Amino acid sequence: MFNEIRDVKPPVVFPNDIWPLWILAAVIIGILVYLYIHYSRSKKCQVVNPEPAEIKSHWEIACLQLDILSRAGYLERGEHTRYFSELSDIVRQYFEGEFNIRAPEMTTEEFLNYLRNSNELDGVKKNMLKEFLFSCDMVKFAKYTPDIEEAQKCFNSAKDLIDNK
Repeated sequence: MFNEIRDVKPPVVFPNDIWPLWILAAVIIGILVYLYIHYSRSKKCQVVNPEPAEIKSHWEIACLQLDILSRAGYLERGEHTRYFSELSDIVRQYFEGEFNIRAPEMTTEEFLNYLRNSNELDGVKKNMLKEFLFSCDMVKFAKYTPDIEEAQKCFNSAKDLIDNK
């Protein structure tokens, strides 16, 4: 039993001259950093002579958004609230851009009160806007579900409001 016991191994001696390893590690890290910086800069600089963005009028933007909304198929899928929310937002954003009114941030009442005292719209357009916004609010907040004909009438009102300031 005592024959199986062996002596402890002596400690391992490391060479005192490990500077070449540190220098090699530093060179490798430096090369990797250089390659990373070079690669990331080359990715950023690929765009050459970008075309200037086309500036569209508020009317063009609103017409484009109405076109996109008409093709979205929300009514066909029964997403009336989403449809009327987006329709109302398009008209409000148009008024914001065209007349510098913070319409998207106002309630319907605040918006109509602001317009009541302004000269931006005539009486007929103000009344048309009032009916349009209340129709949208009925769907958005009172959970009213209009038929396709009512939704199309509201869409046409939005187009008229945008087309004929």
